[in-house]
Amino acid sequence: MKSIRTLLVGFMPFIAAAALLFGEIRKSTVATTDWRDLTVRGRGYIHTVDQQYENPIWLRSIKLGINQSGQLCCQLAGDLRPLEPTITIPSDWTKIDIAKDGIVTINSPIGVDTSVGEISLTTFYGDVTDDSISEEDVENRIGPPFQCQPGSSGAGHLDQYTTTQFCLPITWRIATLTIILGCAGCYILINWKAKMP
Repeated sequence: MKSIRTLLVGFMPFIAAAALLFGEIRKSTVATTDWRDLTVRGRGYIHTVDQQYENPIWLRSIKLGINQSGQLCCQLAGDLRPLEPTITIPSDWTKIDIAKDGIVTINSPIGVDTSVGEISLTTFYGDVTDDSISEEDVENRIGPPFQCQPGSSGAGHLDQYTTTQFCLPITWRIATLTIILGCAGCYILINWKAKMP
């Protein structure tokens, strides 16, 4: 009985690490019902601007908002940063829908769907897994940006009502989980054989 208890106690750190890792994988995609949540699914980034409203910044997952000029914006660090290219939302909108190909439509009070613009995606020479990219990143390591329509030229598509929380790239998480479970299996095997007569 004591040996089983010792085995379980020693195994607990592996269980905790695996649970934490599974939690991170589970949290990587979060479905919501908030129209403001927008995520890139696949390759590409949404283009907005930095805190000075001058230099470009690219993000994988954003919360949308509308500024006083009626422009569709990214909510970032308490500010509303206009998307590039600019999309202006008429003041009589009641619902904003964003299609997977980036087409933005609104429903007016009379129920007519109207297209008001298109959100483009930006891709880069190199494959990148960061949740945000700055102009400095582009100049130093990943090369020039290419703007394209979602679903074309290798770019992914847009998911509304979904957010992505980035931690480690999924391949790293799977590899880490495999190592944790492998170490746990070895630990059990070694302890089991040590207890055998």
